Amino acid sequence: MTEKIEFYEKQKLPVWLSIVFLAIVFFGEIYLYFHTAHYLSNKVYIRWAVYAFCELLFIFQNLKTIINKDGIFVNYFSIIVKKGDFFAWENIEKAYLRKYSPLGEYGGWGVRVKLFSLKMFKIFGFKKSFLNETAYVINGKTGLQLELKNGKRILISTQKPVEIQEVINLYKSV
Repeated sequence: MTEKIEFYEKQKLPVWLSIVFLAIVFFGEIYLYFHTAHYLSNKVYIRWAVYAFCELLFIFQNLKTIINKDGIFVNYFSIIVKKGDFFAWENIEKAYLRKYSPLGEYGGWGVRVKLFSLKMFKIFGFKKSFLNETAYVINGKTGLQLELKNGKRILISTQKPVEIQEVINLYKSV
C-alpha cells in the first residue's frame, strides 16, 4: 500500500482484561492448592501451559485500521488468527460512528460474526442473508459502522472517533 495514509490506528486489548484473567487464575490455583490432596501432579503443568497460552492470546491481539483514498483496510492479528480485509469506497453505501456493546451485541472481543439480529427477521423469515454482520472489536464502545452495497454490515472498533469521522467526511463527500 503505497498510497498516502490519511488515518492509522493500532489498538490492543485493554490491560484490565489480562489482569482479571491472571487474578482468576491465581485465586483458582490457591484454592486448588489448599483443597486438593494431589495438587502437584502432572495435571498442574498442563493447566499452567493452558494459562500461559491464554495470556499470550491477550498480549498479542491487535487491530490495525488504515483509511486512505482507496478505502478502509482492517487487519486483526492474534496468535491464532490473522485476518485482513479491504473495503473500497465504491462498495461502501454508508459509513458512520456508533456506540456498541462488545458483549451484548457480539458476544466478546476479536473478529466476531453476529449470527442472529432482530433486523434479520421479518415475521417468520430472514430479511437479509444469515451471516451479514461482522465486527472487529478490540477495545472501547465506539465503532465505525460500514454498510456495504451488498447488504453486509461491518463494525470496526476505534479509540479515535474524532479523527476517523474527519477522514470519513473527507472521502464520503468525494
